[in-house]
Amino acid sequence: PLKGKFVYAHDIIADLKELCTDASNDGGPISFWHTRFITRDIDRAFLRSLQLLIREATAAFEKFDFATARRSIEAFFWHYFTDNYLEMTKRRAWRNEEGKEQESPTTKEGRISAVLTLRLGMNILLRLLAPFAPYITEEVWSWTHQ
Repeated sequence: PLKGKFVYAHDIIADLKELCTDASNDGGPISFWHTRFITRDIDRAFLRSLQLLIREATAAFEKFDFATARRSIEAFFWHYFTDNYLEMTKRRAWRNEEGKEQESPTTKEGRISAVLTLRLGMNILLRLLAPFAPYITEEVWSWTHQ
């Protein structure tokens, strides 16, 4: 049971690393605050949910209720981000070995929206998770902030 969870987490981390590396090679650094390029409803819904998580975690941190903050952040990360949003979005954000977009009905605008949302979401989630998992969050942070 534990081994399976580790493999699953390792696969997710590998996917995130590949998406981060791919996104950082798009001709320059991507500003996390260019939200005007986040055009897809699913991406905007994810950011609204993330905003609610930030409010909830901030309130818990301000009350020194670290257990509640951690529980909320981890639940969001594992159940909403990795199980749902990442799985639904990674195909839009993916490129093949030649650097061309995969065959799909999505446009370049959809890819940009997905990549920006993934990068912004990861940036925020890493900051929220850092007090509880400092080593892994520092490693993942280094992939995108070199």
